[in-house]
Amino acid sequence: RALRRELEIEEQKLRCPGMLLVRENIVAFFEKRIPPGVVDVITLEKWLSGSNSQDSESLFLDRSDITGVIKGASSEDYPDWWFAGESRLPLYYAYNPGGEDDGITLEVPLYLINQLHAGAVERLVPGFLRDKLIALLKSLPKGLRRELVPLPDTVARLITKVAQEESPLVESLIGAVRHEFDLSLAEDDFSGKKIPTELNMRVAVISDDGRVLDGGRNLDALKSKYATHAKASFGKAVADGLQVSGRKDWDFGDLPLTFRAQIGKSKVIAYPGLVDEGKTVGVKVCDTAIAARSAHRLGLYRLLLLHLPDQRRFLSRIPDIVR
Repeated sequence: RALRRELEIEEQKLRCPGMLLVRENIVAFFEKRIPPGVVDVITLEKWLSGSNSQDSESLFLDRSDITGVIKGASSEDYPDWWFAGESRLPLYYAYNPGGEDDGITLEVPLYLINQLHAGAVERLVPGFLRDKLIALLKSLPKGLRRELVPLPDTVARLITKVAQEESPLVESLIGAVRHEFDLSLAEDDFSGKKIPTELNMRVAVISDDGRVLDGGRNLDALKSKYATHAKASFGKAVADGLQVSGRKDWDFGDLPLTFRAQIGKSKVIAYPGLVDEGKTVGVKVCDTAIAARSAHRLGLYRLLLLHLPDQRRFLSRIPDIVR
């Protein structure tokens, strides 16, 4: 049963149901080893009781008995886990054309959604990237596409460079095509509407209590929708002695650029920063370096104003000054 389940999962990854778990091979395997007179449980038990241990052991299947020479899904090309910083997030594969879960689903806790990088999510997993690049090139206008045929050979030349970069996928593809073929493309040349659904990662957002809050294939839209809740959830989960409030002086010691924290089973990287509280300043923990830098800049500005009241009054008298 374990082997059968393993092969069924690999078929979902490879999008080839029935190609690995070949029932004809299973039938042929047992027909070679079990006498013709064994037709039911009673005759099977009778035969087993009279057979030697070698006969019994010969009934155990392994992968090659079922799949033959067909190559399975390697863990390198079809991983079961996605790494966001130091956190390990589960990946689920489904061959379900037209279904909501078709392709790959990445489950991410609400508090970690802002730590997902769009460029990495666009690249899916290595086993899917080749097909996505071919689909993107197929979406080009005919005149441009003709310069790159045969597309599978073109992708074979581009894929290593594209896979290693962190920039948006189309941007990387444009750069690789320019480098390899001296052909200039623009983002508008690609038609996202022609990309099969299963070649866009589905992201499922998981609440703090384990419920599925939402899901979709537009990471930016999900981030925008849950940005405030995600930041609050992250800050609450990693709250520690670094977070302070109501201060008028920098009396809380040095702030590290980052620190590691544990949220449930997830290891996360947190980013502390000074924050503007109006008449005071504080320190809060952010879920991204960009958010921490933005907050810290405003917090420093507020702290300076608190310590330089005369200069603040002088600045307020300057007309049209950008405050």
